[in-house]
Amino acid sequence: MRVGFLLLHPFWESMASGVRTLELARSLLKIGVEPIVFSPYEATRRTKAGIQIVKLPTFFSTLRVEDTFYYASRRVYYNKTLQKLVIKLSKRLYSGRIQLSSKLPKFFEKYDLDILQAEQDNAALSLLSIRSKLNLPIVLDLHGIWPEELLAANAIEKDSGDWAELQQLMGKVTNDVDLTVSLSDAMKEYVINNYHVDSSKVVVVPPGGRVFPDAQIERSKPLKVVYAGIVSYRKHVDLFIKSIPHVSSKIPDTEFYVTEKGDLLSSIKALADKMHVDPTFFWYQNFEQTLKFLRSCHLGVLPNTVDTSAMISMPSKLFDYMSIGLPVVANEVGGWTDIVKENNIGQITEDSPKAFANGILDLLSSPQKLENCGRRGIELIKNKYNWDISALSLKQQYERLV
Repeated sequence: MRVGFLLLHPFWESMASGVRTLELARSLLKIGVEPIVFSPYEATRRTKAGIQIVKLPTFFSTLRVEDTFYYASRRVYYNKTLQKLVIKLSKRLYSGRIQLSSKLPKFFEKYDLDILQAEQDNAALSLLSIRSKLNLPIVLDLHGIWPEELLAANAIEKDSGDWAELQQLMGKVTNDVDLTVSLSDAMKEYVINNYHVDSSKVVVVPPGGRVFPDAQIERSKPLKVVYAGIVSYRKHVDLFIKSIPHVSSKIPDTEFYVTEKGDLLSSIKALADKMHVDPTFFWYQNFEQTLKFLRSCHLGVLPNTVDTSAMISMPSKLFDYMSIGLPVVANEVGGWTDIVKENNIGQITEDSPKAFANGILDLLSSPQKLENCGRRGIELIKNKYNWDISALSLKQQYERLV
């Protein structure tokens, strides 16, 4: 079986989407599914894991301005005053009045695919507009709910005209595809209840991780606390920054790290200056390098905005932390934070800087708690939240479709 993955993001600009696509492809390859990842932002090649990457020909990639287009489109996507334009273009893309490339049907035909999988809604819009020429089942791997993400970023208002149009468009997309893959039970219920999709057409394939042979529990000092996600609109990184003075007052030598990537990076750096704190900002282009660095840390934090988008999602960094034995501190949002509570792999706190700091301090002040939480996280990755397990579930759905 040969499955094409359409990803309309650069791998390391949208870390969660890139990691999910590549890791699922890696595990599918081991169980007899041949994955081919198509992207206008990546060079044609094979990865070390044997995954075939194919550069997708589009107007922008032909002119070699695809990166410029990507960054410009992100600014438009989150701009409140331009949402009507975003919605208008999206509806035209869905209807086929504009296309990612007129050559796509012939291009995909060359690869003798059995299934095409759209990574996120923007890729699904592009595929549905040409589905009559593809004659292939289309799977939507839904990484988040578009209207809810924009709501969390204050780019649209709940129950506004823009909100209603986006919800209607998402309803059409999720009903038109042959299968919607969601990250969590909460996301599945959202799709079924809000878009009235038949429950047999929505499945849950959660993110996962891989346990590394050298995953370590005991780590040398100084104590290191890290936020390793993107600094974006839907992340509450300011909560972490505001918690740092309280943590430092109790354990002065603690080191703090924040990813140097994301749309809100400049405002977070400005907040750190205002708070007179000095976290180290870091970035590794390579996922393996990122994990190597994380292995030297003692605690991973996952501050999130308290909204529906955060609750129904499943942050990929949660599983990265668990895979290397990092305990987790997050503020309560419901949904995925129950994994932390129910499996005792960290602390869930109230949504305030002092409460968040106290959650960090509770773990840092107890080496035994750190060790126990880390070990339980590794066991969860081994036995439940594992990319191989998720890929096997996905393969079963592919077999049903073809």
